[in-house]
Amino acid sequence: MASFLILLDLGHGEKMWGIGFVLLGLLVVFVSMEDFFYYYANMGGVYFMWAMQLAVFLFAGAKGNDWRRGYLRKRGFQYIGSVEATNQDAAIISVKQTDSTV
Repeated sequence: MASFLILLDLGHGEKMWGIGFVLLGLLVVFVSMEDFFYYYANMGGVYFMWAMQLAVFLFAGAKGNDWRRGYLRKRGFQYIGSVEATNQDAAIISVKQTDSTV
């Protein structure tokens, strides 16, 4: 389920289907190998596959914002600054008051 949510987030939200499918493919392979090890009662292999799945999740979590940032740069966006506000509407009003080009 978690791998599906990663794919859905990367694919639908950020249009990065390639990364999502690679991560999903890795997880499918690891879960298949985990089932193989479990069938043959090799618990060491099962634990290793759990560790590999956890590594994929941690890697995706650590690199996800960098991937999104790179994708946005590739589309022509650039980071200008941050605005502190209580909600989205207040942030938009704050930016419009300081910069009339938005």
